[in-house]
Amino acid sequence: MRTLLCLLASVLALPAVEVVPLHLDGLLQPQVAVGADGTVHVVGVTPDADGSDVVYRRRAPGGTFGAARTVDDQAKSATCIGSIRGARLALGRADSVHIAWNGRDGKAVWYSRDFAPQRNLLPPGDGVDGGGAIAADAQGHVAVVFHHQAGATDEEGRQVAVVASADDGATLAAPRALALPARGVCGCCSLAAGLDAKGRVEVLVRDATGGARDIWFVSGDGTGRELGPWRIATCPLSTAAYLRHGSATYLAWEQQGQVWWCQAGRAPISCGPGKHPALAVDAAGAVLVAWATGTGWNRGGEVRWQAYDQRGTALGAPGTQPGLPVWGTPAAFAEGPGKFTVIY
Repeated sequence: MRTLLCLLASVLALPAVEVVPLHLDGLLQPQVAVGADGTVHVVGVTPDADGSDVVYRRRAPGGTFGAARTVDDQAKSATCIGSIRGARLALGRADSVHIAWNGRDGKAVWYSRDFAPQRNLLPPGDGVDGGGAIAADAQGHVAVVFHHQAGATDEEGRQVAVVASADDGATLAAPRALALPARGVCGCCSLAAGLDAKGRVEVLVRDATGGARDIWFVSGDGTGRELGPWRIATCPLSTAAYLRHGSATYLAWEQQGQVWWCQAGRAPISCGPGKHPALAVDAAGAVLVAWATGTGWNRGGEVRWQAYDQRGTALGAPGTQPGLPVWGTPAAFAEGPGKFTVIY
């Protein structure tokens, strides 16, 4: 009886979590970052099958989202098709805005800092495939990370390249190959990346080794850890999420049709069926995982989310919001302790 009462008291003590879904019309595949002053920055792509533009919106603390601002100065240089290769966002020193995206022709990795004219980081003659990532920190480090062909004729020969800067993106080094623990990169999947406390690149990437499509986390010191094996004959068109919060790193990915997440170094947790995970963490350490369900090629679906405490225990029941548009994916951010917004 005492054990039952203790369990009941533990359940009742779990903090309440409020999640507000928010649809930003005309903006697909949102990526979100919150500045030091609480300003919310969002970047995405327009829903145009013939070529998308990269658009940016912001919300000042206590305000509402302003009108969309076009980022790309070369019209329709992005793509929304596939939900894989859209725009990526990072905030750097003094909340400088860094945005990167794949060219829709597969021959460019575009980068813009603080809305300056876009520049192509891909070497001439090279090709870019699945979706990339961008990361920045308060010390001026910026890294654009992407999956490129590097002269390979198959997936097993492809590489992950890093274009790095130590001066807030003013100057960018030539692309360098990131050492991976397994061969190749899965063709049409999107990787996720960030920077550790020392400004070193970390990446969450799916390999392409002998029919395997395993997900790996490569930490800043180069150590690789396999998070989930997946034997599948074709590319699953998956995306992943990386979030650094304080001294902890959070990861989310798709594996065998399920969404999984973990704090780096801890055991993975399954959220249930779905694709395209997003992560948010509040000041108290509560984790929100949002993802897409029911989607397919040229088919929309629903957004689902689940909150967890620091130990990985679910906080309440999962939430669902219909109306995820074709090629849509969710994003999430913390408004305050126990309060999150899911953008779709």
